[in-house]
Amino acid sequence: MKKKVQIWDIGELKLVRKLGVESAVNDLVFTPDSKKVLMAGNKFIMMWDLLSDQILFKYAISEEITAMDLNPFGNLLVTA
Repeated sequence: MKKKVQIWDIGELKLVRKLGVESAVNDLVFTPDSKKVLMAGNKFIMMWDLLSDQILFKYAISEEITAMDLNPFGNLLVTA
């Protein structure tokens, strides 16, 4: 579990962005339009807007999330 998230351009094999986070991240997923990233960890879910480089929301939840995925439309999130 890391406290930083790195986004890489795999075509050019270069780091394009680092996102600093306060808590360890267990899993993350891009939204279908690739403009946002959802991250989850120990009792939180948050969404980062890559265009503005801002956290859009961070929700405290009662359990740790170790896995998640979005449906193809980006409106349903499944967690475990």
